[in-house]
Amino acid sequence: MKWAVGFARGAWDAGRVLCPRVAVVPQGRVLCPTIPGSLRSTVPDPVDRADPPDRGRNVANRDRIQRAGEPGPVSQSPIGPREPTRPCGSSGPRTQSKNRWCLFYMLVNEIPKDKIKYCIENLQTMFDPQVERDYKMMKQALSLYRNGAVFNAAVAGETISAVVQDSWGANNVSLELDFMEISFCSCLEKDDMFCVHKLATLFYVFSLFDSPGEFFNQWKEGFKYSATEKTPPIKKKPIFEEPKKKERTYQEDSLESWLTFFNEKYVQFSKKREARMSTYWNYQRNTNLAEDLYEAYYPALLDTAMPSSPVGENLFHYHAALSVFEKILESSADNYASSYSNHYTRKYLSEVLSDIADLALKVRKGFSKQTVADEKIINETPKRLMNILLMTRDFQYDRLYLFEISCANIILKKEKLEELKRKLLARGKKEEKLKELGKVNFSSECRLALAHLDFIVKKDKVAIKRLSDGPANEVYYYTTWFKSLAQNKVWDRFETWLSFIEKRMNEYIHLYGEQQLKRELTTFYLFFIKEYANEKGKEDIYINTLQTWLPYSYGDFCEYLLEQKEFRKWTELQLFAGITIDNIDKALLKEIEEQDRSCLLPLYHHAVEGAISEKSRDAYKQAVKYLRKLRTHYKSLKKEDIWNSYIGMLSVKYKRLRAFQEELRKGKGKLIND
Repeated sequence: MKWAVGFARGAWDAGRVLCPRVAVVPQGRVLCPTIPGSLRSTVPDPVDRADPPDRGRNVANRDRIQRAGEPGPVSQSPIGPREPTRPCGSSGPRTQSKNRWCLFYMLVNEIPKDKIKYCIENLQTMFDPQVERDYKMMKQALSLYRNGAVFNAAVAGETISAVVQDSWGANNVSLELDFMEISFCSCLEKDDMFCVHKLATLFYVFSLFDSPGEFFNQWKEGFKYSATEKTPPIKKKPIFEEPKKKERTYQEDSLESWLTFFNEKYVQFSKKREARMSTYWNYQRNTNLAEDLYEAYYPALLDTAMPSSPVGENLFHYHAALSVFEKILESSADNYASSYSNHYTRKYLSEVLSDIADLALKVRKGFSKQTVADEKIINETPKRLMNILLMTRDFQYDRLYLFEISCANIILKKEKLEELKRKLLARGKKEEKLKELGKVNFSSECRLALAHLDFIVKKDKVAIKRLSDGPANEVYYYTTWFKSLAQNKVWDRFETWLSFIEKRMNEYIHLYGEQQLKRELTTFYLFFIKEYANEKGKEDIYINTLQTWLPYSYGDFCEYLLEQKEFRKWTELQLFAGITIDNIDKALLKEIEEQDRSCLLPLYHHAVEGAISEKSRDAYKQAVKYLRKLRTHYKSLKKEDIWNSYIGMLSVKYKRLRAFQEELRKGKGKLIND
């Protein structure tokens, strides 16, 4: 009689569970062990029908738990199956089944259930179902677990050990729940924190409390894992019970009181998070912090009684978002700055910035409905904005964008703008001295912030003169102003900035490095310059800019020439950029061929010379293919005399290349007759 394949499935035959033998390990307690696939044959240990098959998916697993060293079935020998032994005086199948269930519940109480679930939750951030390698690893690990490839599992304190059998052999696994980074597996995947064997072991132990299959399905669909255990029903509140009113624990007209409230909430958030993350490894704690600040700390700030006025409510929400922004910046400065963590932080900074922009606009729209308390909060806001602007060197664009969007929509009184400007000028002088001494400084932030204040009051020439003192790569931060003028069609101011930006871009594109950023900036500015040229009928300005900013304007230049049906200039651009005809879309070549095939001739001539210069048989064959295409074009253009002169000249020019001469005379469509 064959026993069931896979401990998790539990096979029933004529009302009896067919249980594999339980292997005994010298240390720890044995958790649901099974025998690897290559050794799966033994005499089954029958179990009475008293255990119904509807107890759950893991009934078969739980029946197989046994204390190490207790009398019972022996471990499987690699030589062959051995008969199970039963101690003298042992009771029948029904009593043994009950004993095994008692042992299961004793062992489950010793397993660190919360830590296992936290480890499972971590997998959702470490593995992405959209990444093919991650998806395959998770699926393979789940398959190993389901097929009973995990056996001899034992728990000792916070360490879980097991053996995982795959097609290459048995692998010893040791999971350290407190420090997953140092978990061990004897497989060859030494460089990865997780391998399929560690994952399979984690699924194996997790199956005692919840469904690995359900977790995999939720992960695959992009949902966050939620436990499937039953919880007691929530008692419904009486229909007529009035909800408790939230009390305001801060002063409505004091920004300092608001910030104290936000800090108290942050202390509470930190304590709860530390208790919840106590089982996480350090790297995971850090990378999750930005997400927790946005998903948990942010809503907690708003879970209170809001100010009485609509503008005050928006201001409170705005300053709460500023606090989240600050905390995310602080966390990024404290953590290890990897490309992954920076990307993760930037994601949530962008979310918060989007909220801040919307809230600042709402405050501006309600400007006429401000109360005295609202006005007091707004008057205290500039100081906070300046502190955030100069709090760190990281994420400079985000800090400047926050400053710009806030000043443009919240600080509307000229006297407040002038006061902020004086403070920035004084701070800027100090930062310039630090710069001269070679120390860390915020001179760039001060200069750009002052230029923005000039831009708000329409002093464009003053702003441009101020920016001229900075480096050329600051052109990256002019995008907000340029876009604003173009979208509002303020073309007279746009022209003032256009000449300055063209000059700065010419300097910037000749600097070393940052190729991708140069292409992105070129495309950004050209988009609005094209809009301006179309509105004002100044196409020559757009064309001149396209030519000046080559090669970074190559893509925009190509698109423009094709729109204008300027195929000859388009061909010249390909030759200038060194683009071979093999790298051009065939559909585009066909379209140009239908319009004016003569424009393609230079590309084929250039391709022929390039292939011949490689001086190999394969290259000569490719050159001949180009030549045959050229012959077709010349015949269609009725210029066979030019073709004959060209092929004759080419044959004479390369008469010493015997292999090339042979290719010219090969086949039915040979290019030269003997």
